[in-house]
Amino acid sequence: MSTITPTTSSTRPTGVQGRIAFETDTKNIIVYDGANWRGYESDGIPFAKGSTSADFDGTDDYISVADADNLSFGDGSSDSPFSITAWIKPDTSVGGFRIVSKSDASNAEYVFSTDGSGNLRVWICDSTFSNAIGQKTTGGLTADTWQHVAMTYSGSGASSGIKLYINNAAASLTDSSSGSYTAMENHSMAVDIGRLVLSGGTSYADGHMDDVAIIDKELSTTELSSIYNSNIYPVETVSLYRFEGNANDSEGSNNGTGQNSVVLNSTDVRS
Repeated sequence: MSTITPTTSSTRPTGVQGRIAFETDTKNIIVYDGANWRGYESDGIPFAKGSTSADFDGTDDYISVADADNLSFGDGSSDSPFSITAWIKPDTSVGGFRIVSKSDASNAEYVFSTDGSGNLRVWICDSTFSNAIGQKTTGGLTADTWQHVAMTYSGSGASSGIKLYINNAAASLTDSSSGSYTAMENHSMAVDIGRLVLSGGTSYADGHMDDVAIIDKELSTTELSSIYNSNIYPVETVSLYRFEGNANDSEGSNNGTGQNSVVLNSTDVRS
């Protein structure tokens, strides 16, 4: 891990001087010095690179994650910051590769995907796609190649608060907003990995994904570098899907369910 910051607290249980413990709610290593517990705050959660990935057939495969409040980042009046990161490998075309979305035929919260031209794109929606803030890149992705993609959002309610990254590099963006945006609603639809549902139809990812993360903050460039280079995720990570033979959440409790025989133990993994 990188730099750690010492903090003190007298509210933890008393203990024997020199006792060391791991505090699960803060993810701190804590030591009792005879008067106080002294906590050393880790700035990240390290994960080893996985040995398998998820393989989506582009026809009907996806992963469904049941709705939970910590997967929504708006209340109809204002937004909260959040980020999504993933490793992806589109099979034959980068166009229409569906990464993570929270939408259905009537409503939407957020979509992280590529468009039909292969541009990496984010929509953040005020109930429907008619009122949305968005940004997209001009190309930048490659078929049949593992690459890391990330979106961050400041919670500002403006498209300028959205940033996109490809392989740890900030992308040049084009505003793709529409209508009049106020804030995301907290809807009850599931989060889909590998699928996008719109009023006009449903489409799917064709290719591989690994280490899909939903994070309850706007990631800094330092934090993005830690994810990209070292598999270290910030403590604000809500959910992390590593696809080690299942669609379980390695960081939280939002386990996913594979749909239509999506392969969750593909040995095609990033180097």
